[in-house]
Amino acid sequence: MTTPPTGTITFLFTDIESSTAIWEEDRGAMSSNLAVHDELLRREMADGAGYVFSAGGDGFAAAFSTVTSAIKAAVAAQIALGKADLQPRLRVRMALHTGEADERDGNYYGPALNKCARLMEVAAGDQILASQATAQMTVGDIGLLVPLIDLGVHRLRDFSAPERVYQVTHPSLRQKFPLLSSTVEVVGNLPRASTSFVGRGDELASLSALLVAERLLTLVGPGGSGKTRLALEVARAAADKYPDGAWLIDLAPINADDLVVEQLAAPLGVQDLEPESGRDLMGIVTEHLRDKRTLLVFDNCEHVAASAATTVAALLDGCPELTVLATSRETLGVTSESTYHVPPLPHSSDGGEEASDAARLFMDRALRVRPTLEDEGNAGAVDEIVARLDGMPLAIELAAARVRVLSPAEIAARLGERLDLLHETKGRQPRHMTLRATLDWSHALLGQNEQTVLRRLAVFSGGWSPAAAEVVCADESLVPGEVLDALEGMADKSLVEVSIRGGSSRHRLLETVRQSALEKLAEAASEPDIRRRHARYYLQLAQDHDAELRGAAQMTHVAAMDADHDNIRAALDWSSRS
Repeated sequence: MTTPPTGTITFLFTDIESSTAIWEEDRGAMSSNLAVHDELLRREMADGAGYVFSAGGDGFAAAFSTVTSAIKAAVAAQIALGKADLQPRLRVRMALHTGEADERDGNYYGPALNKCARLMEVAAGDQILASQATAQMTVGDIGLLVPLIDLGVHRLRDFSAPERVYQVTHPSLRQKFPLLSSTVEVVGNLPRASTSFVGRGDELASLSALLVAERLLTLVGPGGSGKTRLALEVARAAADKYPDGAWLIDLAPINADDLVVEQLAAPLGVQDLEPESGRDLMGIVTEHLRDKRTLLVFDNCEHVAASAATTVAALLDGCPELTVLATSRETLGVTSESTYHVPPLPHSSDGGEEASDAARLFMDRALRVRPTLEDEGNAGAVDEIVARLDGMPLAIELAAARVRVLSPAEIAARLGERLDLLHETKGRQPRHMTLRATLDWSHALLGQNEQTVLRRLAVFSGGWSPAAAEVVCADESLVPGEVLDALEGMADKSLVEVSIRGGSSRHRLLETVRQSALEKLAEAASEPDIRRRHARYYLQLAQDHDAELRGAAQMTHVAAMDADHDNIRAALDWSSRS
């Protein structure tokens, strides 16, 4: 690029690690190596449409009009340097920061350059670091298949505010580095992200704004929808606003309501040092947090929901500076609670070149186990996979792990066996190691009537109306009113999706949930009877509409029949085989 970019610019700074020592050791070799270094960096920055405004000594400074081009240029430069025949090998550290700067006579001035330089100071040789401003610009960027790993919040020299720092990774680059040479600023126990955060840019922005305005924010969604990952991403982004810490309270490992307070106290380092005083542990925790500005992330509340709700309510009442971010499959029901329903990832293809967020997630995780996959032209198969998995992040990640042994086309072909195909052997909670285990966990949290109705709803294809559910699911032991109560309970627990159009409500199960429920229906030996009721209901529906299909209200009745097209076809298919 010959013209300096203006506006919002991504700066790339480079520097050779330990260059002074190398000069001292062998001046001739260093001079020769530096010529190769300069040529390679100039070439890669030019190929990435970068404007080099400073070069000389041991480093370069370049400006790019887009984040994507800057990151790709940095990665390409590191790969080229790694392949170059240099003795001794030059280890170059790089940093990226995005912001605005003043441009005069082809040079740049302002705080953005200072931050980029300070960020480069804390990097190691061969490492590429990115600021939070740069990382945020990559969210939703479908042209960038380079993962960014969160390295936490750090203090950069001369800057009063801490900075969240990310590492740019690539299969062809070195992955592990020493801890950054800066002071980690955030108090708390939030785990570092081990994988990049893909998509959900709108959700992240909305939730970050809500967290500022609300004291209790609960992320609600079905198992495997990515509630925990999204909550942790929101918490990490906000952590520097809580000087007394951002703490993860993971409730998944416990199985009794009376253990919630102990699980809360442990990461905070709170214990009862005077058991004879008669004070309870909840009172001690409340006293500990009373005057602190703290963020607590209560994760996986659903199986101890009553105790979690009581605990959170008491904390909010006694600790005015406390903020709580929770994840659950149903709301906690606490006064002043704000809820956010976490949707599946967008997975429909618009027919253009842009990949959906769900497809990007699949490719990101698949590239970790099979780095050559992006060149194999599997876009169609990937789109089919993520659509059949309803855009559910857990299912997508489990499917992506199978590219170790199967191609995307083979995975798509086997998704009829999805509950057995999608499993992982390590690195997750036991209930998240297989899709089946996740769905069984959700099923176990339901009441008896809800379990019965869920099994019976599995015969519906493409959704149903409340009236259809009452007829098909009710029997002598389950009256229609109880069916509606069960539907409401399952909607609260994020197992049933509800949409309302034109004054009518429509319900559906995610396909993965339906497949699991079908298995349980077969195990209960009641499938033939439920299938028969389903077929009779849609036969009657077709007969009721038939006379009106040629009258003045024809289009209304056609639309009503079209909504249940999949159910009618399923009923016909079952009837023909019975």
